[in-house]
Amino acid sequence: MRERDDDVIARTKVGRIAAAVEAAFPDALVKADLPESPIPDPVDVKDRHVVVTAMVAQADAIVTFNLADFAASHLSEKLQIEVIHPDDFVMDLVDLNEKRAVAAFRELRARKKNPPMDSAELTFSGYAMAPWCRCPYG
Repeated sequence: MRERDDDVIARTKVGRIAAAVEAAFPDALVKADLPESPIPDPVDVKDRHVVVTAMVAQADAIVTFNLADFAASHLSEKLQIEVIHPDDFVMDLVDLNEKRAVAAFRELRARKKNPPMDSAELTFSGYAMAPWCRCPYG
């Protein structure tokens, strides 16, 4: 009986998370028949659903830590989809609109109250720079 209760709890949590994500990002839900295509074949089998979703959504990029499994040059050539590491994506956003990026960083710093951090502390903390960060400051 306990296993069944755990299953109900898990499904309830997943439902709540899915509803929150859909409310926060209503345009992110892709509803379409997935095309049959050999194009994603060079991509790792566990990641092909991401590529097919990007195809259906007509995405310009896939942002992932997992660059090795996504056959970046193949996707760029066949679909004009760029595979980008999150660090590079964030730096592209900063380059695109530096004032807006600085404002977002200030907002992040203002929300960080426990413990409070100044800009330098936040910049060099694990909070702003995770172990996967490829920034030269880590």
